[in-house]
Amino acid sequence: MGGRLLWSSTSDLIGRKNMYRVYLGVGALMYVVIAQLGNDSKPLFICCALVILSFYGGGFATAPPTCGTSSGRTRWEPSTAGC
Repeated sequence: MGGRLLWSSTSDLIGRKNMYRVYLGVGALMYVVIAQLGNDSKPLFICCALVILSFYGGGFATAPPTCGTSSGRTRWEPSTAGC
């Protein structure tokens, strides 16, 4: 839940496209760090895993507004068509 709040608030500040770039870049970096150094340091592994897990909540919080603006809708309304 912390990821939903933190990353969606960050998205409001830096923009949705930039937020997805952060998800991709930092997420890839965290996966590489876990693969290379995860066995050496348990605290490092836990920190990287927590950041990665927080991105899942942030992605779910950031996706609906992104779908809405990319489909041309400016307010929420029921739609039968998906994103």
